[in-house]
Amino acid sequence: MRKIYFVLAALCWLGACSTLGRGPGACPAALAARPDYFAQGQKLAAFRLAAHARGYGLDGILQIKKIEEDAYSFTLFSVRGGLKLAQGTTTAQGTAYSYLMKEAASAAVRAKADVFLKVLLFPPHGAHRCRQSGEQILVTYKDGHTWRYSYAPGAAYPRSVVYKKGLGSARMNYGQYTPYETGELPHELVYQDGALEVELALLSLKK
Repeated sequence: MRKIYFVLAALCWLGACSTLGRGPGACPAALAARPDYFAQGQKLAAFRLAAHARGYGLDGILQIKKIEEDAYSFTLFSVRGGLKLAQGTTTAQGTAYSYLMKEAASAAVRAKADVFLKVLLFPPHGAHRCRQSGEQILVTYKDGHTWRYSYAPGAAYPRSVVYKKGLGSARMNYGQYTPYETGELPHELVYQDGALEVELALLSLKK
C-alpha cells in the first residue's frame, strides 16, 4: 500500500494528475492576454448591439471613441431611424450621461449599463493567479472586484470572463477571434447580467 501511495504521489508531482485541478499559482506570460480593442492605438470602434431583458428588445449601433487614457465617449443609436438612445463618457470609476432616453433613465438600468461598459472596455491589470479546473484554466484578478477569465488549454486568449460585483455577477463570452495587428480580437461577444443579455458584433475599428 505504501508503495502504491508513493507511485501515485510521484505521478501527480510530474503532472499526470493535472486534469484533477491545480492549486493557485503564478500564471505563464502567455495567459496575460485579454481582449482590448484600444490597446494598439485604436481610437474608434463600432458594434452592432442587440439587447434583451424580460421580454423587451433593443437593436442598435454602439460607437465608442477613446478620448484619453482610460476614458471613452460613447453613443448608442437605434438601428431603425438612427435615433440617439444614449450618450456619455465612461472611465473605470463610472459613467456620466449627457443624454439617456427616459425609458432607460432608472438607477437600475444605469447600474447595469455601467457594469457592461466596465467589462467591455476596462480589463483589469496587476497581479493575477492561475488554477487549472478540468478542461479550462482560470486566471483571477482582483482590483476591488474579482475578475475570472477562462482559457481553453493552449489558448492565448480567453473564451469568457466572469466579473463579480456587489450582488451577483456578470459574464462576457468571447467568440470568433480574428488576427488583428500583433494579436487577436473577438468579433462576436455575448454579455449576460441577470435577465439582461447583450449580443455584440464588431463592425469597424479605426485609428
